[in-house]
Amino acid sequence: MDAGNNLNNSNSKNKKSILFSANLGFLYKEKPFLERIEAAKKDGFDGIECHWPYDTPYIKVQNVLNKTQLPLIGINTHPGNLKKGFFGFSALPKYVDKAKSEIRKSIDYGVNVGIKNLHVMAGNIIQSQYSKKTFCDNLRYACKLANKFKINILIEPLNSKDHPNYFLSTIDQAIEILLEINLPNLKIMFDFYHVHHLKGNFLLHFQQAKKHIGHIQIASVFKRNEPSNYEFDFLKDILNDDAIKKPLWVGAEYKPQTGFVKDGVNWIRHFK
Repeated sequence: MDAGNNLNNSNSKNKKSILFSANLGFLYKEKPFLERIEAAKKDGFDGIECHWPYDTPYIKVQNVLNKTQLPLIGINTHPGNLKKGFFGFSALPKYVDKAKSEIRKSIDYGVNVGIKNLHVMAGNIIQSQYSKKTFCDNLRYACKLANKFKINILIEPLNSKDHPNYFLSTIDQAIEILLEINLPNLKIMFDFYHVHHLKGNFLLHFQQAKKHIGHIQIASVFKRNEPSNYEFDFLKDILNDDAIKKPLWVGAEYKPQTGFVKDGVNWIRHFK
């Protein structure tokens, strides 16, 4: 997140204080990837983010980003074969070389499309001293490579209901890893939906994590549809928190209730 002015009561300042990026892994899934970028521009998003754009040559992505003038806020490292149970490699002791290779590929791709953040996926594995050490070592590697290009490395706790085998499953665990590694470009991806389904009090989780947050994602809590007034109130509280730098990028990672973004995208104008 970039430094900027704090929120005040004027509408113009409010618009500059929060920027929404469309998560193209969830939104516009009926369209080819490059057309999703153009659709996000048309619907009023300030930028885009996506999971795994690697099947699309970066030069084609560059061209559409230049055309739409939308920044690409972040991408994820490749998850591996989802059907075989992979969801990243960086905490898997048997896949250290693979993890580093995917990190290098992601940073190379990301530099060419101008990303601000790279989410390094931990993978599905039981928590142990070996998996933690592997994850920390790979994150150090990623941070040092990414720092050359002013890219933040993100880690994201995922709730155990949706992702029962994922290595990183609590805010406490994420903070412990950040403090152990102690590198300035390692941050937490604070996903409103996932954190709400973690054990413990949501607001307490936010207070614990706020100085470590590098990116925020939102969706309605229960069905992961369009954000609602409940999520808006949370964002307004964040914008009034002087500890959070502005402008604040917020990723819209939700499942459109009707299956089509256009049917419910008025939430952006409603919030602003």
